[in-house]
Amino acid sequence: MEHINYHFRQGDQHRFVYDFKTLAQALTSLGFQDVERRDYDPELDSSDRKIGTLYVKARKAEAQ
Repeated sequence: MEHINYHFRQGDQHRFVYDFKTLAQALTSLGFQDVERRDYDPELDSSDRKIGTLYVKARKAEAQ
């Protein structure tokens, strides 16, 4: 993903591209739990991004 991201960041359109594994690791390192893929949901998601988007749900761990 780092190689792909180098090419995507050459313009102003993308900051970073994630696959599920990389995004799950990033979210977990920030304190999220129960990270899992989910399907497109028209109640939550923009239809113009339906194809080619990684949909994920996660729960923020409560502070102790």
